[in-house]
Amino acid sequence: MVKGMSVPDAEQRIMVLRDALMQRKPKPVTPYFANTWENLLQEYGLVSWYLYLVDSLHNGFSVGIPTIVHTFTPLNSAACAENADVFDNIISHKVCTGHYMGPLIKDELEGVIRPFQSSPVSLVPKPHKPGALCLVQDLSFPHNVSIHASINSFLISDNVSCTWGTFRAFSLLCARLPPGSQGAVQDMVETYCSIPLHPSKWARTTIRNRGYDSVIVNINLCFGVTPGTGCYRHIVDMGADIICAHGISPLVKWVDDHVFLWILHEHLNSYNKDHYKLAMKIEEQGG
Repeated sequence: MVKGMSVPDAEQRIMVLRDALMQRKPKPVTPYFANTWENLLQEYGLVSWYLYLVDSLHNGFSVGIPTIVHTFTPLNSAACAENADVFDNIISHKVCTGHYMGPLIKDELEGVIRPFQSSPVSLVPKPHKPGALCLVQDLSFPHNVSIHASINSFLISDNVSCTWGTFRAFSLLCARLPPGSQGAVQDMVETYCSIPLHPSKWARTTIRNRGYDSVIVNINLCFGVTPGTGCYRHIVDMGADIICAHGISPLVKWVDDHVFLWILHEHLNSYNKDHYKLAMKIEEQGG
């Protein structure tokens, strides 16, 4: 206990923290408007395909993270201390956008959500932005056998399958396009942190702040959790099906990149007929 701090003061702060967490539970932080997506799925007869996603957008994704038995907050990478300003700015930005909650006192957080586990974070260079750093959580730590198992060691990526448009499929699609066709690429920003976590999983993805007793609650998915790509793939599949049902096609997707193809109106009918024949042929062959 901090010197000079009374028990009633600590209890009052725990009550405030508990209320704050309770108020955030029914309010997933995501750019995906669950009601709008559900309405579109119903409009195009797709809702039965994505019942799991509709519920997850409303309440948060579970992703199979297990219950934590002992609190574990290993040290972050030295890069966080070496780039303290960058680290603090990233944390502050995430708190402002609602993806993080905190900073919070370790013992007080444990008093509200029970044992929790953080994974070491590091700052790594962004591949296409010289000098820029991004925060990465190592959910595979500890990498060796330990009294504390890593978060990823409990997760099986195959439980949330992941399929994307391959280079071969995209090449064949382009080869079949009629003359004058054009394409455009759309890159989605901050894909993984756009996916809300179910409140029951918040204790599994906390972040240790720079202070010894200071922690951050990450209430959204982060890059590095094993089923993350599969969860995002399901959202992308749902979006692609809605787009195609709306008459916008063909399109190809790879993680957070979408390629939309545009065909001249004079070739549209013949292309659709050929595309339909090819689809029927593939279906007959069991493909």
